[in-house]
Amino acid sequence: MRQPEDDFIDVAPLKGCDRMNKFLSKRSIFVVLILLAALLLGVYIQTRPRLARGQEPLTDIQSIETLRAQFNKDVGKTRLIMLVSPT
Repeated sequence: MRQPEDDFIDVAPLKGCDRMNKFLSKRSIFVVLILLAALLLGVYIQTRPRLARGQEPLTDIQSIETLRAQFNKDVGKTRLIMLVSPT
């Protein structure tokens, strides 16, 4: 009569087993390092400053009076007015 132990193969004596374990561990380390680098890059992109030092953020001007006041305040500086349409 067959015993259940007869269905299993003893893999310890196989020659390539150690090499396969080393490959899997190197591959696992590589994958973890790639994931860690991607995580750090994502954190850097989310936390970096959005504006250069000294640069004022863009403003959404709702009235012509606000535009006129801002424009007249910056006499002697280069001024840029952008009119952007959503369509």
